[in-house]
Amino acid sequence: MNKILRLGSLFFSIVLLVFGIIRIMSGRENSGVYYLIAAVGFYIIYFSYKRAQGKD
Repeated sequence: MNKILRLGSLFFSIVLLVFGIIRIMSGRENSGVYYLIAAVGFYIIYFSYKRAQGKD
């Protein structure tokens, strides 16, 4: 279960990062920043699941 959540978090982090960069480059800085913040949040979730799996 942790592996699915970890890979899903990594996937959404990458997707949101790319989408945020595209939004910023197209001139929509405000919404692009929100997508980048969400990408960082999903990366934090990924990192916490990865660290929790290492302790098992």
